[in-house]
Formats: sequence, C-alpha cells, structure tokens
Amino acid sequence: VDIVTTTSSYNDALLPRIEARTKDGVCEPCLDFCYIDGAHTWADDGLAFLLADKLLKPGGWMLFDDMAWTIAGSAEASKEAWTQAMSAELRATMQVTKVFDLLVATHPSYEHLVKAGDWGWAQKKNADGVASGNAAKALYTPPGLKDEVLAVAGKVMRRFVKIFTGRASGASQAGEEKTKH
Repeated sequence: VDIVTTTSSYNDALLPRIEARTKDGVCEPCLDFCYIDGAHTWADDGLAFLLADKLLKPGGWMLFDDMAWTIAGSAEASKEAWTQAMSAELRATMQVTKVFDLLVATHPSYEHLVKAGDWGWAQKKNADGVASGNAAKALYTPPGLKDEVLAVAGKVMRRFVKIFTGRASGASQAGEEKTKH
C-alpha cells in the first residue's frame, strides 16, 4: 500500500503524478483506490475527481468523504473570508454530493455508485468498458453491494488509522456507516 498525503492541495500533489505517468498524450493509471477528503468544495473536489480519474486503474474504487458537509454547517469554515464571499445558497450546498451526483454518477467510466452515510463510492469500469449494471440505477445503494462496499470501507479506514496513529481503531467497524464528524 502506497499512501500519498500532502501538506498542500491534493490537486497540486496530483499534477506531478499525472505528468510523470503521461507518455505520448496518454496517462497510465497507477492507483487501485483513491480517497478524496479535504476541501469539500465543488471547485476543489470536482477537479480532484477529474485528476484522480486519470490515475485510477480500471476496476479501482474512488471514495468521497463528507458528502453531507456544508460551509454553512461549519462554524470554522463560515468565518473564512473566501467562504463569506460565496452566496448563502452555495454555502448551504452539500458540494461534495454535487460532485458525486453531477460528475461521478454521470461519468461513463463509473459504475457501482453507492451512497452510504457520509460516503460516496464509485468503481471505475473494467478496461473493456463493459458495465456490469446501469450506473444511474445503482446510484442509491443496491442492497448486496452496499454491504460489500461498507466492509471494504471499514478495512480501509482501520488501515488508515493504524498507519497514521500507530494503533488500531475500534471506531471504524466494517459495515458501520459514517454519518458525521
């Protein structure tokens, strides 16, 4: 497992990776899993999806965190000058959900779209581009897939906690839905 973190924008960190993997105008995917959790804005997370998509291998999974987060609901973010310049409507918008619904769910390369609590999961289609089902119909949690995805989520989150803190976490149990911070 190669976990990449950055102290600046994750979009800035994706630039050199895409550049290094692009030959003759084609970016060679290298990631099996991409976890997007950060800016929570349409602009930043929308661009992050489009950039990460270039690096995500066919069959790989993309996970969006904080689907229900809003600027208006965050006392800290609401104080920032850049957020105060936004319309009240945009501050109240769940922008990560908009990225998921309007960019990911409508992207022809993604299937098995699942919303579970505060998470949004999407699997990139296999290299042959053949979908195993209709992505639009799968958007709202197919029962069998939801359990499978949540089990993977629990394993991934426990691994992150262990790597970053040096200890295991009982908070992220497989199948448990994350609903708030």
